[in-house]
Order: sequence, then C-alpha cells, then structure tokens
Amino acid sequence: MKGEPPGRAAPSRPFPARAAALAALLFLAAAAPAVGRRDLWAPDEPTYALSAREMIETGVVVAPHLNGELYAEKPPLFLWLIVLASLLTGGPGQAAAVLPSVLAAPLAMLAAARIAWLCDPEGRREPPLLAAAMFAGSYQAFSQATVGQIDMVLCALTGWGFALLLEGSGLSPDRRPRPALVNAAFLAFALATLAKGPVGLLVPLGAFAAGAIAARRPPCLRALVKVGPWVVFAAVVAAWLVPAALWAAASGDPGRRWLSDLLFRQTAVRYLNPWHHRRPFWYLGAALLYDMQPTVLFVIPAMWALRRGDGPKAGRVLLAAGLLFVVAFFSISPGKRDIYLLPAYPLAAALAALDASRRLATGRHGSLRLSAAASGALFAAAAAGALLGLVPAPDPGIRTAIRWLAPAAAVAAAAFLTAARRPSAARLGAGDAAVGAARRLEGSRPFWVLLRRKHLPS
Repeated sequence: MKGEPPGRAAPSRPFPARAAALAALLFLAAAAPAVGRRDLWAPDEPTYALSAREMIETGVVVAPHLNGELYAEKPPLFLWLIVLASLLTGGPGQAAAVLPSVLAAPLAMLAAARIAWLCDPEGRREPPLLAAAMFAGSYQAFSQATVGQIDMVLCALTGWGFALLLEGSGLSPDRRPRPALVNAAFLAFALATLAKGPVGLLVPLGAFAAGAIAARRPPCLRALVKVGPWVVFAAVVAAWLVPAALWAAASGDPGRRWLSDLLFRQTAVRYLNPWHHRRPFWYLGAALLYDMQPTVLFVIPAMWALRRGDGPKAGRVLLAAGLLFVVAFFSISPGKRDIYLLPAYPLAAALAALDASRRLATGRHGSLRLSAAASGALFAAAAAGALLGLVPAPDPGIRTAIRWLAPAAAVAAAAFLTAARRPSAARLGAGDAAVGAARRLEGSRPFWVLLRRKHLPS
C-alpha cells in the first residue's frame, strides 16, 4: 500500500452520472410520500415547525425563537430551510418540516456514490452504484430521509464536503489538486456548521485527516492549511454570526445569554458534560449493528479484509479510518444518540461497495455469499415474525406497519438469497432496492429495530 494513491494515476471510466441520478430520483420517490401524509412527530418536528413559524411571524431570522423564548439548541440553517419549504407547502407545517430531509437524502446518496468512485483505483461503474444502493438501503438513512430532523441535511453537506475535499486535494482521477473544489468543500462544511454547530466541520475534517494518514497520503493534508478554504468557511459563518452577535448585544442580557448558550453550552459543554442521552462508551458501536442493517453485514467483512495485503486498498483504508474516526468522535462524549453517526453512512456505504466490487472482480465470493445470505435470513425472520405475531405492536402505527411487513420482508429476503446463490453487482443492488421498497411499504419500522428497543435505549 505504500505510495499507492487512493485515486487513479490516469483518467479512466467517467462517473456514472446518469445512472446515479436515476437512483437518486428513485430514492426521492420512495421518501416523498412522507411529505404531508401524517402529523408532526414529537419532539423535534413540532419544535422546528413552531420555531420556523415564529421566525416568519417575528421577522427575526438570525435568532430563532420557540414559544416566545430564544431557542439556543441549534444554529438556524435548518429553520431557514423549513421557512423556504413553507413557501412551497403553504406554511411551516409537517410538509415543510420534512421536505428538507426528503430533498437532502438523494444528495447524501450521490455523495456516497461519488466517494466510492474517487476511492476506486480502477474507476469502475459498479462501486458508485452499489454505494448508492447500500446507503439508501440502510435503515437509519431511509428513516432520516422521512423525518423532519437536522441529521440528513448534515449528512448531505458533510458527505459532499468530504467528496469535494478528496477530489480537490489531489485524489481525482488525474491526481491534480483543485483549490476551487477545496473551497467548495469548506463552503459545505460552513453550511453544515450553520446546521448543527462545530460537528459540521470537525467530523468530516477529522475523518479526512484520519483517512489520509492511514492511507499514507499525508501530502493531501496540505489542502487543509491553505488560507483560501478557511476564508470561505469564516465568511459564510460570519454572514450569520456577526448579525446574530449584533442582535444579541442590542437585546440585552437575554440575547447575550442566548448567544453564549449557543456558542459554548450547546457545543463544548454539551460534548464534554451532557445533561441527557448519556450512554456507555460501546453504545454507538452496538447501535450500528441495528441501524445500518443490512449494509453493516457488508461493512464488517470489508473492514476485516483490510488486514490482508491483497490488491490495491489505499482507498478502502482511507474510508475505514474515516468511518472509525466518526464512531470514535461521538463515542468519546458521554452523550450519544444513534442518529449522530449518520455522517459516517456515506463512508460506510462506499467502503462496502468497493469491497463487494473487488470480490466480484476477483471471483472471491465467499464473504459476499455469507453477507447476502445473512441479509436474506434477517428479512426472512422479519417476515416469519410478522406472520406468526411475534413482532411487538405497542401502538396503532406499528400494527399498521406489521400488515405490510411480511410481504415486504419476504421480497427483500428473496432478493438477497438470490444474490447469495449467484453474487453479482446487479443482484446485490436489487437486494438493496428491495430493502428500500420494503421500508416504504412497512412504514420504516423493520423487525430488528423493534427488537432493538429491548436491547438498546433509543
């Protein structure tokens, strides 16, 4: 691996833009029915919708309010998106609260595809499309595509920032640095920071740095010490922060307390000494085994394969190190929620896709068969559990979902078992597509997530 670049030494096959765009449209079509078809789901959707309504009514866009009080938990970008969405939906209700996530999800999926293409030493067509399917097929990715929370917007921004940084730092097909793309990456990081605070910068930059070091490409880190990208980042953040600070100063003690809470208490203090969501150190690692199903069944052998030196693996090492950094970053804090790991999903999907494509190309189908068979068995168990009445149904929404669980899970099981028998990129992609269809039919409440509630707190 020494001296081997994650990118390609010479131009090869172009990025399959048309096929990836079609996959994104299918993902959008699967998530779109969540818009305007249900009530606001507590606690986040009512909070964001009401805060966006107050932003419209008061005209104060730099300092969010909730029930007449200053709201300091998050920066305002997601609320701005809800306000913009309300222009299309007739007001800041459920449709406006969910629409930003629905639109961000296909963008995050395309980021996973682009990352896989950039890290493939041969620039093949299969890895980007498999990465797109594996991202969309993961439970947490599809779930967050259909709810009004910040995390899918954050995932899309950090994912594309990571991809642009890979390409701009010299990991493009011709390995030529492109400062303009690095600037664009930092623009994405700045918007991610306006969405959810410093994690929008620290997580993707840390993942990139860890990956570059692990892949023995430290020269790529030079892109991070250039002045231009940081000027872009500072200018975008300052475009909100300076007016917000001026407004807070003019508002007296309440405004100053709001700004202090937003900049310090909700960031560093919350990370080091959180007041809720306290979980043990291992919690997020265990949560991935549930929330990234079935993609995690392909990620695990992809990580295991890196211990061997067979074939080019710098790109896979880069992605694996980035993925581990994200998990470690959020595991260090005592406060943990499973959705915090969503920015890692594009990296995980790209890693799994690269490993699967490599195994298909070399004829080493053993772990692919095992992963596909395990995915099929998982969905077969879900179908059997629904038919036999073993799936817990504590509320009417889950009881409605269970009606669709058996046929939807059976289709997904059949697709993966077919892929296990005769592995191919098309069959694996079809399996993930079947998972997406199952999610849509069963209301995004799969069997293992219901079981998860018995083992891990949400």
